[in-house]
Amino acid sequence: MKDKKPKLIKSLKDKAGEKETSPIAVVPESHFEFEVAQNAYNKFKVWRDHRDQRFAYFDDRTLVEFIEDSVHQYVTTVYEREGLEDWQARINVPVTRNKINNVSGRAIQSLPIGQVVGKGLGKGRRVSIINNLYEHSEDTTEYPLIMAEAITEAMVKGTAILFEGHAKDVSIERDIKADGTVKEIKKVKNRLYTEIVPLEDFYPSTVFSRDIQSLTGAAWREVLTRDEFVNKYGKYEKAAYIPTQNNVTDSTMPNFRDDIMASVGQGLVMVIHMYDVVADEFIILANGYWLNPIKVTPNTEDETKIFISPNPYKHKKLPFFSFKFQPIGVKFLYGNSMSNVLKESQEMLNVM
Repeated sequence: MKDKKPKLIKSLKDKAGEKETSPIAVVPESHFEFEVAQNAYNKFKVWRDHRDQRFAYFDDRTLVEFIEDSVHQYVTTVYEREGLEDWQARINVPVTRNKINNVSGRAIQSLPIGQVVGKGLGKGRRVSIINNLYEHSEDTTEYPLIMAEAITEAMVKGTAILFEGHAKDVSIERDIKADGTVKEIKKVKNRLYTEIVPLEDFYPSTVFSRDIQSLTGAAWREVLTRDEFVNKYGKYEKAAYIPTQNNVTDSTMPNFRDDIMASVGQGLVMVIHMYDVVADEFIILANGYWLNPIKVTPNTEDETKIFISPNPYKHKKLPFFSFKFQPIGVKFLYGNSMSNVLKESQEMLNVM
């Protein structure tokens, strides 16, 4: 029986001497994968154009313009206006910011905690166990901090969108022995988490809906540097090949991918998570390339062995939920912000 060679630790000097290999900016894809990517992006464009129109609820502004104005009212310390004389003050009295911080602080002190209620006899112990597990999960996921940020987000922007997901964290525990060998133990931890989705990066299938669960689909957009993208999505087969604007080597790049890369800029990757409730589909696009096809055989181009991923959650619903500061329409997904409600009063105080 041959002795196993000891696993030695590489020094920083050794690692520095290793050459880094640049990924080839030509993504391997079949004709079917290209069609899925193109159709998915075309659907995203329809959702984006619908969301980015001007609405009377926002005083003839787009959602992004409404958000920018509301955030400016919250963070600015300067008040510029037409006809301002040299002797007049340009200071923004921080009434809006103070009110939002005070109200959100009071709301955080009385955050609700869910409780399971069992009906019938013999369920008391089961209910107690479930409630204890729920409270433990809230403690481990920093529930108060997330809700504090979400409440502030809703007050400043009018609406808060949150994503509920599942993550599998893989880590390595190492034990270094005296002879220089290393024993490694792989640790896998499954966890549920909640994350705030920037309102300007969320694209619903329609804005004329009472809540998110009434939607037929939704998309979540991220813009990452290439290093951030590889670290987050490196588990996917195509992640290492996704090109950016400054390393494209394919001269036959289709127009929709050219448009994406031109819009995000050099060295950046736009990731779009698309959920279709009706078709039970979940597609991830990275700079217009389909990142998560399910293949029966690796590297196959046979269309009969390539499938679109179903919604990964058993409930088959959108993994988002939302709440508004102040509803402004019966069937309108977005709410009014506290910054916008106080805008006229804020401007009057600044002039006085």
